[in-house]
Amino acid sequence: MAGFNPSRLKSVLDRHDAKLRIAIETGVFHASTTRQLARLFEQVHGIELSDMYYETATKTCKPFSNITIHHGDSALVLPVLGEQLQEPVLFYLDAHWFDFSQVADSAPFPLWQEMEYIKGRKHPDIIVVDDAHTFGKAVGHVQEWVDLSMEALVQSLGAETVADSDQVYDWGVIWRKDRR
Repeated sequence: MAGFNPSRLKSVLDRHDAKLRIAIETGVFHASTTRQLARLFEQVHGIELSDMYYETATKTCKPFSNITIHHGDSALVLPVLGEQLQEPVLFYLDAHWFDFSQVADSAPFPLWQEMEYIKGRKHPDIIVVDDAHTFGKAVGHVQEWVDLSMEALVQSLGAETVADSDQVYDWGVIWRKDRR
């Protein structure tokens, strides 16, 4: 599918008049999406598992004062980082195409652990899961993708916590209710 498009994300944010200042991206790879997010948000946090991609992302994001790249498994880093952020956040979840066999002690498919953490937050966060065109299909080494659907994403958060959900562009998007 086409690359990240900031104007499309802005339209997603505007749909519910979201005024978010912070974005967290899991699985930054070469940080091209991370740098685009930096144009829309005051703070951007990227989480990357691979040593090689972490080094690349750190170098390419150096000119951006509003980007911080974190090194580690998103399923473990996200809760630590999220505790510091006591306001609504955009979660851009894209840590699912990495060949996890290259890294020991990592979650083989971190999406469900990421969603479990987000479920416990009380803020009206927005969750964007990239690559929606592959939901429900076995893709490469990511067999868990077969069980993925918008319904499964909503259920993982608890339907009562969800204000709205939709498949928009190549994203599964969920707008959460404010439960503070």
